[in-house]
Amino acid sequence: MPLPIACAYSVESYVSLEKPIRDGASIPFGIATIASVLKHAGHQVELLVFTPDTPLSETLKPFLQRVRPRLFCLTAVSTQFPLIRSVADAIKQLDPSIYVALGGAHASLMPEEAIACPSIDAVCVGEGDTAVLELAAQILAGRQPAKIHNFWFKTPGSSTIERNPPAPFLSDLDSLPFIDRELWRPWIQEPDRDPSVLVGRGCPFRCSYCSNHALAKLAKGPYVRFRSLNHLIQEIDQITRNPQVTNVYLEVETIGVNLEYAWQLCQTLTRFNQGRETPIQFKINLAVTGKFVQDINLINKLLSAFKLANIVTINIGLESGSERIRNEVLRRPRYSNEDILTFCALAKKYNIKIILFVMMGLPDESITDFNETLRVVKLCEPHNIWLSIYYPYPGTDLYRFAKEKKLFSEENISNSLERRRPYLDLPGFSRWIILQEYILFKFKVYKGRRSFKQRISYAIRAAMETNKTIDNMYLYLSRQTKIGQSLFKKYKIDF
Repeated sequence: MPLPIACAYSVESYVSLEKPIRDGASIPFGIATIASVLKHAGHQVELLVFTPDTPLSETLKPFLQRVRPRLFCLTAVSTQFPLIRSVADAIKQLDPSIYVALGGAHASLMPEEAIACPSIDAVCVGEGDTAVLELAAQILAGRQPAKIHNFWFKTPGSSTIERNPPAPFLSDLDSLPFIDRELWRPWIQEPDRDPSVLVGRGCPFRCSYCSNHALAKLAKGPYVRFRSLNHLIQEIDQITRNPQVTNVYLEVETIGVNLEYAWQLCQTLTRFNQGRETPIQFKINLAVTGKFVQDINLINKLLSAFKLANIVTINIGLESGSERIRNEVLRRPRYSNEDILTFCALAKKYNIKIILFVMMGLPDESITDFNETLRVVKLCEPHNIWLSIYYPYPGTDLYRFAKEKKLFSEENISNSLERRRPYLDLPGFSRWIILQEYILFKFKVYKGRRSFKQRISYAIRAAMETNKTIDNMYLYLSRQTKIGQSLFKKYKIDF
């Protein structure tokens, strides 16, 4: 007998209330895996996607009447927690008997705050892939959930919290079913654009701004894990049977952490594309390290393998062009600016596009540090740049550092426009200057390399991103109207 279960996700920037998610690459693996695991086990699973403008009661009331879920699985990062907390409140107001469980980064890193929410019955601390099956089984059996690894439970009629110990990290990723993309298709504007497949979990590095260093401490066992290539290629084959799919994003923190696996992956993808009239293009993440990039032969070997595998785009987290900021503040893998410039130049020879992830407005960052970032990014000549303004995420080491330095006030931290508005007060690098440089970053980087009209469009788009209403309007017009789609195709960079 299946248990009726609802899963919910939320986004801040959205295309429309009906189809808030932009493309296939935007499916979140956490809650998507939970939903797929539950559905694969035979339960009746349905999905809701919320935005800050979604009318909660009007949306939930008919949904609850139709689905009648006994379990509602929510997820949230810290910036989405206020919205998801409101969703939990609305669920309980409409039907107090529904069991509400919260997972995701916020529940794992701030479990005490999460479990204190009156409308949340349980929180999952760490991975919930197997724990959620036991939770569903106990609810189906009519039991009060208890004694499940990774879960914290409220005791009805008491202030007692049952804090269960963590289970080891899931070692066999092949034991998980493929993501059920049909659950997400109704919520995505372009579901066949850049679908993602999970290659592995965990990051070997301990960057101060990232939650990985905190999440890695939640359980025992290897934190960095990979799927078998056979299991991975089966999912890629399933996805690419759809003729509309031409690109697949290979989601992994960095493929460079296991070079033997990387070679085998490239060989597998090369064989997969052999005989295809139109080979599938792939995109992947790579963290640059000094040991790797200082070996020119190794770089050429990897880039050559990427080329044969039709990996056409590499995402690299530069984050800062200041070696001081990278090493002392961010705790990034060690490499010099010359190293990253060498790698980008070699990738260009193989006709592989580089997309750089860059942050600004960082703790301890000066205008001199920022100008060094601008200089290095320009010399790298990236195909595109994902630029963000530093946001202090609770639970990370850099959050604690910035708080100790009194670089921000908790009262002034908004959950809206994370990474698109400055929140730190930096000596000599004011919020106004940070915002101004954010808007003009691509305009400056691509000077002399792209047309003035193109560079102006970058600045306008960046300015739009700093205003939630205008940004959502842009996303709607560029995806849902013919005039908007025409302008979007004319001025966008296809990455």
